[in-house]
Amino acid sequence: MAELKRTQVYLTGEELSALDRRQRGTGTDRSQLIRRAIDREYLGRARLSKADRLSVVRRAAGAWKGRTESGAQYVERLRSGRLGRLHARGR
Repeated sequence: MAELKRTQVYLTGEELSALDRRQRGTGTDRSQLIRRAIDREYLGRARLSKADRLSVVRRAAGAWKGRTESGAQYVERLRSGRLGRLHARGR
């Protein structure tokens, strides 16, 4: 996540009440709700609906089927030699 900067926002009572209702309903803090609204409204980053997120998970189900190595073995294979490669690049 990018570095967060503190700011102050003035809201009407109605706006604050709506924000607090959403906070109680979702358990998400005010700051996160405001960031999400800005992302959606001004940055064009729409958050996937619950149905869309579930659809993505369902399409991914079974992606590992037929593999001969475990997830841990796969990760270890990817990581093997990583430090040597980094040192070879001068990092």
